[in-house]
Amino acid sequence: MAQPPPRHRHGRHRGTGNPRKQGQDTMHTHRQPTLVKTTKEANQCHASKTHVLSSQEKQELRQALIKIQEQAKAMGNKPKDTQDIEGCDIVADPTDFSKNAQDKLLLACKGFSNTESEDIDLLATVVFALFNSDLLKSSGPASTHQRLVESLCTYFLSAFRHYQSRGSPPVDASGKEQVDILRALSSVLFENGAMAKEHFTDLFEIITGVCGSQRQPNLSPSSELRRMALNCLANLVHKTGSLYAASHDKMYEILYLNLTGSPQYEAGSMATLSSIMRRKDRASERKLVSSALRALHFLLQEDKQLSVRSITPIMDVICKYMFFTSENGSAQPSLSTSTSVFTVGVLKRQSYLPPSSNTPVTKLPGHGGHTTDLDQSYLSYRSVQSSDSEYSDTESGIHQIQRRQHDGKVRLNALLCLQALARTASKQLQPHWPKFLTTSNTPATMYFGSHKTPSLVGIIGTDPIPTVRSAACVVLANIMESSKQYLAMAEEKVATYMGLRSQTGVMALSERVGLMTRELHTGLAAAIARIDDSLDHTAAIQMVKCCASVVASCSYERMRSGLPISLYDSIKPFISHTDPGFQTTALSFVSALLGNTTASVQIRETVLTESEVDSPPNLLQLLLRLASDRQTPALVCVEAWGTLRSLAQHHFAIAQTIWQQVDKALEDEQDTEDLRLRSAGLMFLDEYLKSASHAQRWKDVLERHVLQAFAEDNPAIKALGCDWDSTHVLDMASAVLDLCHDPNMAVRVRASWAVGNLCDSLVLLKSSNTEQATVAMDEILTLPTWTRIMRTALMISQDHEKLKSNGIRAIGGLLRVTFEGILERERHSLVKDAVNVLIKNIEQGSLKGRWNACYAIQNVLLNNDFPIGSTYGTSYACDSDEVSWTDQVYSALLQAVQQSRNFKVRINACAALTVPKTRVKYGNQSRFRNVIEVLLKAVDNLDNKYDQGEHDYGEFQYRDQLELKLLRCLDHLLQLAMSPPSPSSTSISAPGTGGSLLGIEIDPAMKQRIVASRIVASCPVSTE
Repeated sequence: MAQPPPRHRHGRHRGTGNPRKQGQDTMHTHRQPTLVKTTKEANQCHASKTHVLSSQEKQELRQALIKIQEQAKAMGNKPKDTQDIEGCDIVADPTDFSKNAQDKLLLACKGFSNTESEDIDLLATVVFALFNSDLLKSSGPASTHQRLVESLCTYFLSAFRHYQSRGSPPVDASGKEQVDILRALSSVLFENGAMAKEHFTDLFEIITGVCGSQRQPNLSPSSELRRMALNCLANLVHKTGSLYAASHDKMYEILYLNLTGSPQYEAGSMATLSSIMRRKDRASERKLVSSALRALHFLLQEDKQLSVRSITPIMDVICKYMFFTSENGSAQPSLSTSTSVFTVGVLKRQSYLPPSSNTPVTKLPGHGGHTTDLDQSYLSYRSVQSSDSEYSDTESGIHQIQRRQHDGKVRLNALLCLQALARTASKQLQPHWPKFLTTSNTPATMYFGSHKTPSLVGIIGTDPIPTVRSAACVVLANIMESSKQYLAMAEEKVATYMGLRSQTGVMALSERVGLMTRELHTGLAAAIARIDDSLDHTAAIQMVKCCASVVASCSYERMRSGLPISLYDSIKPFISHTDPGFQTTALSFVSALLGNTTASVQIRETVLTESEVDSPPNLLQLLLRLASDRQTPALVCVEAWGTLRSLAQHHFAIAQTIWQQVDKALEDEQDTEDLRLRSAGLMFLDEYLKSASHAQRWKDVLERHVLQAFAEDNPAIKALGCDWDSTHVLDMASAVLDLCHDPNMAVRVRASWAVGNLCDSLVLLKSSNTEQATVAMDEILTLPTWTRIMRTALMISQDHEKLKSNGIRAIGGLLRVTFEGILERERHSLVKDAVNVLIKNIEQGSLKGRWNACYAIQNVLLNNDFPIGSTYGTSYACDSDEVSWTDQVYSALLQAVQQSRNFKVRINACAALTVPKTRVKYGNQSRFRNVIEVLLKAVDNLDNKYDQGEHDYGEFQYRDQLELKLLRCLDHLLQLAMSPPSPSSTSISAPGTGGSLLGIEIDPAMKQRIVASRIVASCPVSTE
């Protein structure tokens, strides 16, 4: 069976949707409406740019182009493992061939006549051959390629106008010249639409003239000419973004006209047409529909707003052709002058019959009016003869194959349009789900090959074209993944399941979504169960992937039990399949199933149930065997570890029961040379140890698995090894500090995170205030170790944005535990550099960096030995009255309190200002008073409407927390104001309110708020 390619790659495959390799059968053409530029003006424009060639030069150029065409054909058909093709002189270097071809084409555009058929046909044929094979794509400088595109557009536009000016051809003329011109022009425009900006007006006017006259019978061009114009439209808009946005609505009107308009035939002529002529007419109409749908797909991709504005009529068109098949026309009445070719093969709201299904359909008793195909065999469409009356009994099978392929192209392009809507307007698409997902509430079994209503599930399970099946799977997966919130409302009541309506006769939205969810699972499970060797491998794998997306997106909290398990039961045999592709995909499905928390109870009771007598082995035994068996293909083994990782993440209690077997498998993998397997094992440990709390198990893992990962040369292994050392100091410090210098950024990111955790661990160790902790700190935090950690943290803070926050966090934690002797020794070097880094990141940088910098300053100020404020009575007094960075630190914190748009940054800045326990830490009295005044103003600003308008709405969930923090900070400062600024100062001796002592007038209401804040429990600040 000749099948479409596995993917509709920009329309560049053989068949209907292709902008380049188009069919050669054409029909007669008619005169088009006059364009803005007359043919005479166009010819004069082209003549002004023409390079006059002698007869001999022109003949040599023709021969050169013919040779290039032959070479292009040979290069396009050349096997990848062949170095030469006998009998054809092919240029060895494709670059030289491309450059030579470009030069010849540019010369032909200047030297060839745009009115001579011989020149036009030759150039159109050569251009199509070259661009269709991508032999000129992006070859040479961009300016050269753009000049070639512009020159070809100019030439072909002039040539097209020349043929238009000749008037209507004879009735038996095919109009092949115009078709060939537009075919070549469409291949030039593919992914080069932006380069044709200067010609857009003329191009779009030709497209409008050819495609926009469908409702004018006397002026309507042939279907083949319209199809080529639609291909030009599709390729013109493809990958141009908003460049032609002003014309997108007009383009949509043209496409909608061609998709909804009926083909026009002369009255009474249908009875006299031969079967061959009818076949050609219908084939050309199918090709036209396919090209129009492809153009609509590209347009929806480029203009997301169009999907929102016109989704209802677009969905009507898509659903009309998504279930298109001309073979179901046997049940339709004969064509008449008022009958559309399109409607003959469009399935209405009835049973979906695949093109391969010509067996009798019988109604089963007890299931209402729904029909079920009683034939359980899947018939190949090659062996089935059509009963369509338009075909004779002696028609060859090749025509049936071509017809079904064309039908498949229509369905494929309609599915691509639906995919574009799912990606650009998923919420707007949700009300239209019943158009392609059945909501029947009759509990009849879905037999393979027959569905209650035409649906995506029907296409997935019954379509004879594997590419269409694969596309339907991808589209359904896209719809599911973008609609998790919508699916979360799914509800299935007993009355609904039994087929009973509510007293009002109205079904709630949640019930309707629940019905669609149930039908999805039932239909997919039936389709998966019928997979056999006759089904295309790619389509079968896509079906399993689609099931994975469904179980990952659906919610089962209010659904009857068993739905996800039904899919699992159908897919479980593939875990032990001999094909690694099936095994890998099936394991991905199991990972998605284990990750769905709404089905946890069902999974534990069925999928993860242990049994010693299970035959075949249960899931856990299968996973362990696949992960540990050296004979298992590497990709399958990696996916098995991924499934075990999902098990550890969502069902840790069960993962614990197989820890001994997993531990042995991890130990055995240390000897393998496949880095993918070792990385997969370490990723499992990453998830498993996040939930493990047993200290001895942590120690065993560190000694047996993690520390060995640091010695690896591979960056992926080293990066994964950094993921477990957040609570360990001695064994990890040396390793992670070295990894911070690794050239691979992924390694540095993980290592920097570990360094931050290392410093946090030091803080926790010192905060325990035990004799053992004090001894450990003395042994760990020696000057060489401190210096190495600080230098590494400073380096991280100046690295990539992904690492900076970890470096800032490490600086704050390290300075909090630094001893006085080290602070005094390094105050003019590393300590000063560290403080400057924190100040800089408070004042500028990302919000995450500012938050971490404020938090780090808070940590620093919690160290009573850290020098800040007055130097009286300290060893720093000989330098100056104040520590040099005092003013900068407090100015940066006050700036954050006043100006930061993020309330969590403000909260952390306030927390840092509250830390100093003595007034001397704030420096002189002027600064101390300024801090209080800024905080009072910040409280006032929270109450003013103008300040609220400066911040995002989401920030105000932290408003109360920020207000409390400001008031408590003020209370702390005002109490400090009653104490002397320094031990030697006696300027303030009388007690009183702190504000009056500083000359600050505080409103009585404010005083009450400050006092009230003392009894309010502070709320924790989220670090997210």
